[in-house]
Amino acid sequence: MTDAQIQQGHRFRLAKNGLPASLVLAAVQMSAILYSGLSPVIITGLTQTGDFTTETGGYVFAINMLGNTLGGLGMATIVQRINWRIAMVSLLLMMMAMDAASILWGGQQSLFALRALHGLASGALVAVALTIIARTKRPDRVLALGTALLVSLGGFFTIALTKFLPDYSIDTVWTILIVVSGIVLLLLPLLGEYPPIPYKHTDVKQQRASILYIVLALVAIILFQAGNMTAYVYSIELGLNHQFSQSFTGTVVGLSLWAGALGAVVIAWWSTRMGRMLPVLVLLVVMTCAVSLLLVPQEAAFAVSLFGASICYAMVFPYLMAIASEMDNTGTIAAIGSFCASFGIAAGPGFAAVLLGDGAYGRVVLFAAGSLAASGLIALLPARMLDRQNLKSRVRW
Repeated sequence: MTDAQIQQGHRFRLAKNGLPASLVLAAVQMSAILYSGLSPVIITGLTQTGDFTTETGGYVFAINMLGNTLGGLGMATIVQRINWRIAMVSLLLMMMAMDAASILWGGQQSLFALRALHGLASGALVAVALTIIARTKRPDRVLALGTALLVSLGGFFTIALTKFLPDYSIDTVWTILIVVSGIVLLLLPLLGEYPPIPYKHTDVKQQRASILYIVLALVAIILFQAGNMTAYVYSIELGLNHQFSQSFTGTVVGLSLWAGALGAVVIAWWSTRMGRMLPVLVLLVVMTCAVSLLLVPQEAAFAVSLFGASICYAMVFPYLMAIASEMDNTGTIAAIGSFCASFGIAAGPGFAAVLLGDGAYGRVVLFAAGSLAASGLIALLPARMLDRQNLKSRVRW
């Protein structure tokens, strides 16, 4: 029997810290947020139906992520008291049902409600997944693998769907989400048990980080997600506004996501060899500069901007979520972190839709860059605290 797999009773299970189990957990997390990875395609697809404008298409995405936020928040309050395996199965089935309903009854009046319900289920699923990921030996690596899967599939489907959207309806996107959720559902029985990590301290006050560091870590996640999604959601529309062709724009967006997958794989391998603070600081400085390049109406600048931002996002996000997950041993803060990530994803594009007005994309880009810069500054303190506790491994309280 290898370290990658074990037997529990008469049922085959994967070892909880092995690569196969990490990939399954990463797939669960990815399936719950794949919708966000396809957001530019969704907004463009909704716009091309004639029932939605760019602004109202952005609101559809925002309300999906608002539901995601509320689902994550609600699950964070009960996740320690429920059977996580049953919860994952139930939530995946609910997501598939809402995607199917979006195909059958996806008009303007009903789509807002359907995507809000989908968001409730997907947000709750992210919270459950992150709680379990936080109980692994190297949560940063599992999160990096999840990010790699997200941007890889997001890139592939963005390239494929952008070219075919004029000929095929938005229902193609909902169908893809159903298929991905179904595959993940079939993989769930392979996961073993994930009990909370034993405490190092007997004093309850020492069994998690101080409230200041927890709040800073969570605020950094909100600002980071808000800034990134503000730039990403409107990337295709921004390219078209710069008079780039739809084929060029969609291809660049998709290929940039694939480049981001390589960045996530690097982080899964590199992990915390240089701690957390230095990588987060350097990468967020580079990412802020890359996003700012979206202001330049040139194809080369557009490509450099998206490739740079995608690579940095895929490397920074696992660090920020791992910082939150290391604030306690049970995964509760990680579940709250999922709420914060979803809130940032929803708030950023929602605020951007207000800023957009009559095509004021410059204000959208500046808001995105400012949010990313603020996230980096705020994340420095909790990252530095964890580095002092344990520079190269997971902190145990």
